[in-house]
Amino acid sequence: MWFIADLHSQKPSDRPLAKQLRDYLATVSLFHVVCDGATVLGARPSSTATDADRLLIDLTSSDIALIGTRHGRPMAPFLTARHTSPEGVRIDSLLAFDPLEDDDRSRRRASEMVCQFAVALFYYYSDVALFEVPFAIDSSRCPHSVEVVEGHSYLKRI
Repeated sequence: MWFIADLHSQKPSDRPLAKQLRDYLATVSLFHVVCDGATVLGARPSSTATDADRLLIDLTSSDIALIGTRHGRPMAPFLTARHTSPEGVRIDSLLAFDPLEDDDRSRRRASEMVCQFAVALFYYYSDVALFEVPFAIDSSRCPHSVEVVEGHSYLKRI
């Protein structure tokens, strides 16, 4: 079981995550499911020290950075988001262990991951009411209101 933590959190219990993150990023191969706000199909993995440094900069410089954790250590998936309005955010990047493929199983897994992040996002950021995702989300698997417009999903706080 994994939990989601806010990388920008000032809680003392969350501070060690930022320090452990760079080492973790240098040891695993991760795939972009979303990169620069666009869906990526079959992306190449990132696994070098240079990739780790770049990913760490992306995570720490984003408006919102949510990271998976297990037993107090960082683990994929990771999500960054940028504010698009005072109460809306858009996924900037989503990193996972598996690439997004053009099949139902892969899209279902990505939908479930995004819905879990949405729960954490709305919990940590009470001012955020709208979460934009660059692919269609299966609304039956999400605890939030989902509207799909032209292939983009808009998750709304209930």
